[in-house]
Amino acid sequence: MVTFSAFLFLGILLFMINGLARGWYRELLGTFGIILGLNLLQFIEHLYRLDVVLSPKNLFLFRSVVLGVSLFLGYQVPSIRDYRRGPKGFSASLLGGFWAAVNGYLFIGLLWYFLEAAHYPWPTFVKPPIDPFSIKIAHHLPSVLFQNPLALRGSLLLAFLIVITVII
Repeated sequence: MVTFSAFLFLGILLFMINGLARGWYRELLGTFGIILGLNLLQFIEHLYRLDVVLSPKNLFLFRSVVLGVSLFLGYQVPSIRDYRRGPKGFSASLLGGFWAAVNGYLFIGLLWYFLEAAHYPWPTFVKPPIDPFSIKIAHHLPSVLFQNPLALRGSLLLAFLIVITVII
């Protein structure tokens, strides 16, 4: 059985390898997709009170699908052809690897948080972490972005300002 911490670090590593190949610009758009997806989730959950309407298992599935689709769409946004101001070559790859690691931490960490919030609804497949390292890491998941509306709105504003800066 794979521990949650190993799964988190493996996900970050896979995202990082992908980011080294894709570059910083695509990874930055993926980060914005995650931030937009979190804002969309919070808006929908507040509007329809999904925590009351859906079972924890279905709420986990809904959150995971919305987050996954928003990340996918963030990566598939057509890139702007002329972004000469940013780094090129090897430094663009390294910066892409860094941003991809952030994306991996956000995506896998939020999935872990959603699973924890649903109280691990599949006990035969997924069990709560028992090793001390995973329990320690669980306290540092990016759930603060989802729980604090001010942090979420601030991250959306920051993402918007960065996109405007890169475009102009």
